[in-house]
Amino acid sequence: MLRILVCDKDLETFESIRQYIHCYSVQKNIEYQMIHCKTAEELLKSDFDFNMLFLDVALNNRQDSIKIGRRLLKAGNAALFALISSHNDLLHDSYTANAFRYLVKPITFERIFEVMDAAIKNFNFDRNVIVIKHRRQAQHIHLKDIIYAEYYALKCYLVIGRRNSLRPQESWEEIFELLSKYHYFYSPRPENMINFMHITSQSITKITMSTGRDIYISPGRYEHFIDKFTEYVYNNSTRFRN
Repeated sequence: MLRILVCDKDLETFESIRQYIHCYSVQKNIEYQMIHCKTAEELLKSDFDFNMLFLDVALNNRQDSIKIGRRLLKAGNAALFALISSHNDLLHDSYTANAFRYLVKPITFERIFEVMDAAIKNFNFDRNVIVIKHRRQAQHIHLKDIIYAEYYALKCYLVIGRRNSLRPQESWEEIFELLSKYHYFYSPRPENMINFMHITSQSITKITMSTGRDIYISPGRYEHFIDKFTEYVYNNSTRFRN
């Protein structure tokens, strides 16, 4: 079930989103729950376990909403969220908060349907799992939950949270080959495999993941990384398109 939180002080915008999502749910036979809040404080204090968020960039000040997105991401919140704005000048910053979509007002019926279609597709993808051997038992891991994989001190690790990692019995070569099959995993250096979905920022020398860990890029590989990351953003998530 979709659990949607709309955080927007503009009641007219909220009502448009509410009506469009209701129409979508009727047409697509989708179950959902929705709550509304007006401030960043209400959002951060909410105990509603949302998996989709519509967030107005103009809550307090425009940059604060980007920071809220980053804060939720670093706290391990895996919800999809769309930023709502009257302008498109924060388009580039939105990806550092892992924004799924960037919506420019006025919100349209067609745009909400496109966002919801993409969200449903993403949630269906979230069911994809891999099976590894861990402590002599088979363990199922959602691909979306793997932040990065690492080969260190002759051991292989799968990092799936700020304080949670697994050490599979498989060799690094086997894990590397397994993750390489998926377009959202990338190797910036031979001993690392990162998940594009968990990048919070990047520079010419390093990539910062949602755990706060910096993964360094091998010399001469930055352009290749940018090409692949750009391809992921535009061809798969289309998160910046209006």
